[in-house]
Amino acid sequence: MEIDGKTTFSKEEIEEGSTIIEEFMKEIANTPNIESMDYQSIIERISIVRNKYQERIESNSWCQDVIAGF
Repeated sequence: MEIDGKTTFSKEEIEEGSTIIEEFMKEIANTPNIESMDYQSIIERISIVRNKYQERIESNSWCQDVIAGF
């Protein structure tokens, strides 16, 4: 829904989207030995995790809006 040119989301969409993003970030943060990984290895790990969550992210319009803001 759009109000005054801004998209609004239901409480459920926001809560679900927040959970998806939180799980995504935790999984990346909990990568074993991430501190010793080089840049390319970290990018590859993020890509793997992103692919795992892609369907859930695409099904949540709030997540899509948050990501589009980056």
